[in-house]
Amino acid sequence: MKADMGFYGRKFDIIQALRAVSIIFVMLTHIPALGIGAFGVDIFFVISGFMMMYTTHAALREGEDHDMAVKRIRRGFLFKRIVRIIPLYYAVTIFTFIMLLLFPNMFMDTDPNPVYLIKSFLFIPYRIGNTAMPIVRVAWSLNYEVLFYLIFYVSLMISHRFRGVICSAALAVMGAVGGFVDFKYDFLEFWTGELIIEFAFGIAAYYLCRALYDRVRTLEGKKAAYPFAAALLIFSAALIYVMIVVGGRVDSYRFLRLAGWGIPAFIIFVFVFLAGVLISVPHFLKRIGDMSFSVYLLHYYPVVLMARSSEKFDNVYMRIGCVIAGIIAAFLISEAGYFLFEKKLGELLRKSKHYI
Repeated sequence: MKADMGFYGRKFDIIQALRAVSIIFVMLTHIPALGIGAFGVDIFFVISGFMMMYTTHAALREGEDHDMAVKRIRRGFLFKRIVRIIPLYYAVTIFTFIMLLLFPNMFMDTDPNPVYLIKSFLFIPYRIGNTAMPIVRVAWSLNYEVLFYLIFYVSLMISHRFRGVICSAALAVMGAVGGFVDFKYDFLEFWTGELIIEFAFGIAAYYLCRALYDRVRTLEGKKAAYPFAAALLIFSAALIYVMIVVGGRVDSYRFLRLAGWGIPAFIIFVFVFLAGVLISVPHFLKRIGDMSFSVYLLHYYPVVLMARSSEKFDNVYMRIGCVIAGIIAAFLISEAGYFLFEKKLGELLRKSKHYI
């Protein structure tokens, strides 16, 4: 049995494993022959809500004055998020913009407009055709993520203790208003989409997992531990199957995505988290989870390029080979991006006095 370091002293590798599974499903979404897995984004949003709550409490240091600790957490909050996402996202955005200028026919539903570049840098959604997204198409969900960070930061500044309640209330109001108001501006229409509420699901998952942690922890080392964990994981897999079956129908009506994908994503996170208290995580899943942000931003081009190339072949094995090659290439490119931007450049930026 592992030494119990408590809820805030333990590293939950299972969350990285869930990130890995989610990003793999996101990759599958961009393979035309499959087109499944868009719900990986919903799971990511729940994870984000949980992690913002967890990290802003875990950062409290034993023996440190509480008020001073809260001030330290507030000072470093936004800078930590910037270090995490800006370098790689900006690099991919600039690369995509240059490719748009050089090879405009390679891209669908986008335009090398400098205004769009600025909006992409500022995480302001803009509409081309029927969809609002940045120059890097796959990064559309990052616009929600950054908005959530800002709302959470404001909530944190108001009250560290009640940050989750304040933030969840703001998210719920925004999502509810968006369900009944047709905004003139695309960015307001986007930001008040129902998906914004899923971060509140993650905050709720934090409170629930914290409440259940000690009870589940008592099973560790006992005969019931593995059957219990297996049951949680099997039920989670069944929910994922349901999400696949529901498919594109979640966009048929307002708030249907919350019911069809958001609530199952919440349940999956809680069950997988609790299972992770009792079992170990395969290293390869943890590794993919660690670099999931790089995979998220860099997988699209190799996967889509090889998927399109596969259509030239009549042989089914050649088609499958092309898709597999695209996935392997995506992971290799993402590994490089993770090493250069998230690790090496991230290490340099984290040495700043603002990274607290």
